[in-house]
Amino acid sequence: MKQNGGALLVANSILGTFENIITAIRRFDQLPPKEESRANTLVDTCVRTTTRADRYVRETLKRMAVAVRFMAQLAARDSDEQPLAASRAEYYDHLVGSDHYSGTFLDHPFLREAVSQAQEGKEKKRASG
Repeated sequence: MKQNGGALLVANSILGTFENIITAIRRFDQLPPKEESRANTLVDTCVRTTTRADRYVRETLKRMAVAVRFMAQLAARDSDEQPLAASRAEYYDHLVGSDHYSGTFLDHPFLREAVSQAQEGKEKKRASG
């Protein structure tokens, strides 16, 4: 569990960094063409990597749910640990199924917005081309 929790924190930190990069780039109104191209490349890289990182976060949460369920099974039936472990497993399962991890430290609304805009842009290009 500790390794999964640590991995989740690292992934979250990376996602937060991507969110900060995208937010900082968007604050510039005008960039010289060469810098704009570099900024777009950086945003595209953040968006692409975010999609992979989100899959990694979900897989980590799934592993955590399995581990906590196993801990609940090992706990004595009359133990206080069993209901707590079962509740944690439910919570991790809920996070895996959620769209944006809303209300948790895993929610990165500006990054989510950038990913959504990038996906919409790709869909428009496919539709027109």
